[in-house]
Amino acid sequence: MYASLPTWLAIVAGGVAGCLGLWLVLFLIARVPFGALGGHPGKQLWSVLFMVPVPAILDVAGRAGILFEPALAIALAWLALAPSTATKLYFDPETAGWGRTIGLNLVYGVIALAVYYQVLLATIMV
Repeated sequence: MYASLPTWLAIVAGGVAGCLGLWLVLFLIARVPFGALGGHPGKQLWSVLFMVPVPAILDVAGRAGILFEPALAIALAWLALAPSTATKLYFDPETAGWGRTIGLNLVYGVIALAVYYQVLLATIMV
């Protein structure tokens, strides 16, 4: 799975799109400047790094006989909880409360997974 170029393209595209989508939501609700999230190279990198385990999560879930939707929910939980934990405990402990942080990172996760699958489907069709 990780030896496949389409997988890596999907990981990177998903992470970048998720970060940009989260920035757009934060801009609309709190006027967060582009450079603070969407245009910040470090935050883009972390957004991609949080996507790296997603193919393994989905693969392990599938091998364990877990249906697609619950496996997707597990991956989405990872994409909401891992960045939230990093944000609250390491990056910026003074941010919003846990609930809002998890909710916003859920937005990142939904967008990241949607783009991840779109890229994978596009590469299969080629």
